[in-house]
Amino acid sequence: MIYTEPVSKNKIYYTKKVFDPRYSASDTIVIADKVISESGGKCNRIIDVACGSGNLGLAIKKLHPEVSVMLTDIDPEAVRIAERNAHKLGLGVVILEHDLLLGLNNYDMVIANLPTYDEEQLKDELHGPRVAYYGGGLDMYERLFSQFRGRVLVAECQERHQEAFLKLADKKRFDLVLRNDRSFAFVPRANLLLY
Repeated sequence: MIYTEPVSKNKIYYTKKVFDPRYSASDTIVIADKVISESGGKCNRIIDVACGSGNLGLAIKKLHPEVSVMLTDIDPEAVRIAERNAHKLGLGVVILEHDLLLGLNNYDMVIANLPTYDEEQLKDELHGPRVAYYGGGLDMYERLFSQFRGRVLVAECQERHQEAFLKLADKKRFDLVLRNDRSFAFVPRANLLLY
């Protein structure tokens, strides 16, 4: 698989203060890679929102050094760890402490692995600090779909919430263009011809 060599989960540094990157789907990187590769240069400004350790955005930068990649997280500890990983891997990216929904219209692609865990799951399934699950359910994705103005949104959603997730995307007027197990690429209906 393309993903394992450029940035493997074993090479990403993380602590108990950020979401464990081993629980992020490599399918998200595979889908983003495919969209970028087939875009004919139309996807060259990428942002990884709620980046945590930086796993997704750094893998994309490693696969596509020609694209501009920004990583953001609202948590200063996640930003520090993502910066450490970027430095360790020698990848030139911009990393900011920032709310995930500000300025998304300046990017061709948004990559997101937002928390979809509900309170019931949080009793048993924490793979990082509780702050990494802030929002839970599909609340954060609803905000993201409502404010997204880019070309392509590549997002990850755990299986138990996928039916509701896909209904939400449709309600917010997004069309599914690519899919793997837990990862999806959407385009806003108004942009479908631009994909």
